[in-house]
Amino acid sequence: MVLSLVGPESLMTMLPEVEATSNRYLAMWSTQDIVDLKETTAQMIFDLTGKKLISYDSQKSSEDLRGYFEAFIKGLISFPLNFPGTPFHRCLQGRKKAMKMLKDMLEERRQRPRQTQSDFFDYVLKEVERKDTMLTEDIALD
Repeated sequence: MVLSLVGPESLMTMLPEVEATSNRYLAMWSTQDIVDLKETTAQMIFDLTGKKLISYDSQKSSEDLRGYFEAFIKGLISFPLNFPGTPFHRCLQGRKKAMKMLKDMLEERRQRPRQTQSDFFDYVLKEVERKDTMLTEDIALD
């Protein structure tokens, strides 16, 4: 399923999107005095990946999926104490919020399916609805 989104054929159609996003970020950076290249490049890559996987647009969304993801990643290598304020607690909260957001997006997509498959969610929905599949909604969201 992933290869159908990022395989050789789809990479050719993705290049104009990567170029447009790169140009948008370069234009934004050109107006700033200082640019944290590591942070802004990571944001650009996250935006491109989010758009390709779930049609997530950080500029239009009120929820900070990247923030949830970063909290989750930082908590993975922390001591597993589930107390408010600890990295592990933020990890669990970030995962919980991200999973709720993804579940809501998947349910919305299920209510209003697209005519053409354009992101990973479309492929997941098609696969989950097949009768002979081993893929469940929970596994797909994970």
